[in-house]
Amino acid sequence: METQICEDDERSIDAFVEIEENSLTLQSRGGTKGTDRAKNTDYSRGLRLLLKRLHEQDCDFLEAFVDSSRVQGLSLDDRRVLSVEEIDNTPTEQLFTLVSKRMQAVGKVDKTKLHTGNANKRLKFSFFEATVEDLLELTKRRPGDHGIRRRSHLSSTEQIWTEGKPVLVSHLRRERSRGLARAKKEAFIRENGKLFCERCKLDPVAHYSDPVAEACIEVHHSVTEVANMLEGHMTQLEDLECLCANCHRLVHAILKRDALRS
Repeated sequence: METQICEDDERSIDAFVEIEENSLTLQSRGGTKGTDRAKNTDYSRGLRLLLKRLHEQDCDFLEAFVDSSRVQGLSLDDRRVLSVEEIDNTPTEQLFTLVSKRMQAVGKVDKTKLHTGNANKRLKFSFFEATVEDLLELTKRRPGDHGIRRRSHLSSTEQIWTEGKPVLVSHLRRERSRGLARAKKEAFIRENGKLFCERCKLDPVAHYSDPVAEACIEVHHSVTEVANMLEGHMTQLEDLECLCANCHRLVHAILKRDALRS
């Protein structure tokens, strides 16, 4: 179904989305504003509202990728512009900048001009489990009003979370306590003054000269993998590591290899 995104006060804006089970697609912007051919002229505002609500609400978001017809032949890896880890741990305006830059780069042949071009492309948000009704609420409601649950606000002194709910392996990423990852990063910054990879020591903000690069740092369960957690498993911040995305994937690849060998 097609519907419009609304402001928090329920006013509709010129930003249309297509909704089906487990996905929401923000239509691309087109034409010149003020003309009959103008379409989705409030694209940027609509994207900001979606990112804000995804960041603030406890929904089963998986990833977002460019879904324009001319890049359909590219792999999802080449079209992906946002992951669940980033939506959980990055402020809304930084998310908007990050997604916009990545959209500009999708399908680019000239790699020297990655940050020029169209940042208003057809953008598809995928979810692990979300009904049409859930996603409709995401486009029209303030966080916590109806439908999708709002993320619990944890105090800075809380150090332990309950995890390990029984789930399918494909759903493990959404079962991680999202407040836990954020609290780990905040504690790491308090102790070290900045975020960096504990394995390779990469400081992404310094390396990329951009504060939004903090999104490169992810939180890894170094003591007990999520897949091995029993119901009610208690995780402490000391059980976690801050790793860059590359090291995080490498660590999981090593764990998978070692598990196969054993």
